[in-house]
Amino acid sequence: ALVQNIGKQIESFLGKKEDEYNGYKVEVNQSCEDKRIKVSLLEVLLDDENLLLSMNIDTSNFDESKLKKGLFLTNNYYLPEATVYIDGNLDPNKDYDVKVVFDEVGVQKYGLIPRVINDQFEFIKGNWEFNFTVNGKKIMGETKVFDINKEISIDDEDFKALINIEQLRVSPISVKLSYTSKIGEGYSFENRDIKIELLDQNGESINVGGSGRYNEDETYMENIFEGNLEDNQKLKSIKILPYQYYMEKNSDNPKYHHKIDYEDKAIIIDLD
Repeated sequence: ALVQNIGKQIESFLGKKEDEYNGYKVEVNQSCEDKRIKVSLLEVLLDDENLLLSMNIDTSNFDESKLKKGLFLTNNYYLPEATVYIDGNLDPNKDYDVKVVFDEVGVQKYGLIPRVINDQFEFIKGNWEFNFTVNGKKIMGETKVFDINKEISIDDEDFKALINIEQLRVSPISVKLSYTSKIGEGYSFENRDIKIELLDQNGESINVGGSGRYNEDETYMENIFEGNLEDNQKLKSIKILPYQYYMEKNSDNPKYHHKIDYEDKAIIIDLD
């Protein structure tokens, strides 16, 4: 499960009106304290296999003298990814007993002089555990699933690639695209890459994050695009636009970075 630590109402994190996700989310309001750090779980939302958590961290009683010394301006406490236990496979018609465990709290220590003294990270080991029940029936019932299974072939003179668009999932809160990409013989993802951009019906980019897994010789990649959308309920269609990204040379100068859109290869999914 993907865990997001929001720290306030889930709606405010996603740019929605207060209480707009009532009926989807569950109020938990549990607190757990260890190492004189109190972590509170406020709200939970189960969205198509992703678990969103609204949480707070109270470090007012924590003794910062236990942290490693250094020239730091301030400390920022945060929760790394949790371990999530859900009983059974996802079924929209049942309740789930869920346990979420954090075994450390992260501390980002900001350097006193930017670009001279680097930020450092430290982790406080402990145990912060939460148990609750959640049901995804309503949101899963409103999630649209499109099994696309369509190949896109890129056959440029200087670049060959093959993309297989597998599945698009759109819930009232998020979007997820699964696809694979393979580049031709003699090429490498290191300096050239074939990517996907998601656009709404107005041509505006949909802000999603990606993750992927390469094969051993880095010519094949399994990809997942997913993100929480502020205006997801206003989406009427999604354009899946493949593009090539490459660098002439290893440089931060944007003039050496290039993007080639393949508009004629785009796939448009009508959500109505």
